[in-house]
Amino acid sequence: ALTAFAQLATLRLNCKRAVISFFDRDYQYIVAEATRSLSLQTESVHEPGDRIDYGVTMVPKKGSICEHTINLPFNGPSESKDESVFVVSDLSRDERFADKAYTTDHGWRFYAGVPIVSPNGYKIGAYCVIDPEPRQNLSSEEVAFMKDMATTVMIHLDMLRSQSESIKKERMVHGLGCFVEGKDTLG
Repeated sequence: ALTAFAQLATLRLNCKRAVISFFDRDYQYIVAEATRSLSLQTESVHEPGDRIDYGVTMVPKKGSICEHTINLPFNGPSESKDESVFVVSDLSRDERFADKAYTTDHGWRFYAGVPIVSPNGYKIGAYCVIDPEPRQNLSSEEVAFMKDMATTVMIHLDMLRSQSESIKKERMVHGLGCFVEGKDTLG
């Protein structure tokens, strides 16, 4: 689902790739990366030159471009103020990013990212788009889309957590029922 959410950004915003990542104190965990033609079933099916750069991996948080994204204010999914999106029109011309591997080795030029915010208000990740061509900015509609998708990612993750907790509770109730009935197995 996360890869599909990332791929949707490539199609809606006409960019080369999109990434969803999460953070702890020291690392950025890239959990989904998609290009326009990447198959959602296998990384081996894509148009020439449209392969993923990082895939599912972790990189140091310090110095990552997405670290700048999670340090932004978050205004909520219905607002489209530009201060809630981190945009770099040309990474090769920005001294903070010009010498980074994603700029020099992968040819990234344009970057735009919005924070993924937990229900408690913590910025835990980034939903971002990347393109090899420099761009000036995103429209307010494009920013609103990215913020909506960041919220959708969080809703999806919260739903998965809730389902997992529900399954654990069901198993516990079943186990207690078996114990009360004097059964020696859960079967």
